[in-house]
Amino acid sequence: MFEKLRGKVALKQSLALGLLLWFLLGTVFAYNVFSLLTQIDNKLNELSYASYARLTFKVSKEEDDRDTICVFVAKDGTRTFSDPDFYDEKTLNEVVDYMVANPKQNGRLVISGRRIAYVVEVNNDNYICGVFDYTKEYSALRKLAMLLIVVGAVGLVLIGFFSANSAKRQIAPVEDAFEKQKDLVANASHELKTPLTVINANLEILKSDRDKIPEEEYKWLEGISEQVTRMKLMVEEMLELAKLESGLKQEVKVPVNLSEVVEEVVLGSEALAFEHTISMNSEIEKDQYIMGVGAQIEKLAYILVENALKYTPEGGVVDVVVKSDRRKVFVRVKNTGDGIPKEDIPKIFDRFYRTDESHHAPDGFGLGLAIAKSIADAHGAEISVNSEVGKYTEFVVCFARGRAKGEGI
Repeated sequence: MFEKLRGKVALKQSLALGLLLWFLLGTVFAYNVFSLLTQIDNKLNELSYASYARLTFKVSKEEDDRDTICVFVAKDGTRTFSDPDFYDEKTLNEVVDYMVANPKQNGRLVISGRRIAYVVEVNNDNYICGVFDYTKEYSALRKLAMLLIVVGAVGLVLIGFFSANSAKRQIAPVEDAFEKQKDLVANASHELKTPLTVINANLEILKSDRDKIPEEEYKWLEGISEQVTRMKLMVEEMLELAKLESGLKQEVKVPVNLSEVVEEVVLGSEALAFEHTISMNSEIEKDQYIMGVGAQIEKLAYILVENALKYTPEGGVVDVVVKSDRRKVFVRVKNTGDGIPKEDIPKIFDRFYRTDESHHAPDGFGLGLAIAKSIADAHGAEISVNSEVGKYTEFVVCFARGRAKGEGI
């Protein structure tokens, strides 16, 4: 239970911190993209105003700092470059041909691996073109993107470790309190068992002298005896639950014929169903094996069937199904009746939990389903409940499929 809780807490923390990390990294990248786009726009604006003027002189820049060029294309096709050595002649002509064919105020093209932004102004069939080569800036942006991805990946790993340790520290006090509560319940149940047995024995001795006890006083003894019996049953269930939660996983599991176990429970419950005029149907696939502790599997089946019969009205129906696929074996116990409200379903397996009193039989303690859940957990099985108010309730237990005795791999 706490392993799942730790996992959920760690997952939520990892998601929150991971999203925050990637949001920050994304913001950094988006800012740099925006800066590059702004730089391109500014360069093109400069070129659009100064292109013609710059054609009157040759740009003298350092080789590594040359990123703009202006081109004048006359009506007769004559081309004048502000920096003829900006690219090789072939590349320059390809760029000019493209710009003349696609005159734009803010154009883009890629030629020979070069990232180019351009602006073209047409005046009396003359073309005045400005070119900004942002290959270097684009390459830096790609490197930044790769760096941010690496930082993000490493950050997610570190966040995972941090979240796991943080979740462990956060859940530790709750787990410790829960363990102490379990110990308290187990110890109290153990201490109560002996005095209850003594009280019950003394009551039986008193009741044995039936003739000497007035009728009214005898009714009191009967009432006391009934309540002592109820308390004794509750103590035994609490002890069983404590045992399941602390020791069942250490017991040796053997192949168990789940089909036979469920069938025996169904046969043993048919008399109770008949007494309350409940139709009991079963559909059980033969020889479905699981690995487990036979007595506990029988207890689990009995709890689910008894629970279904307890809350099925007269004339209702209880269906018990055992089916399998290639890897799983499913036990389904479904009964007609009041159903369980949706808000109560997440708490239905809690100890002593009760919905409204009308839904619970007077002799129940709210421990049966908690015991069933503990048995399922100890066997690595999943137990769930589906219900529709006023129609039905269905419990489903999903076991990993096992092998019959002597069956090879």
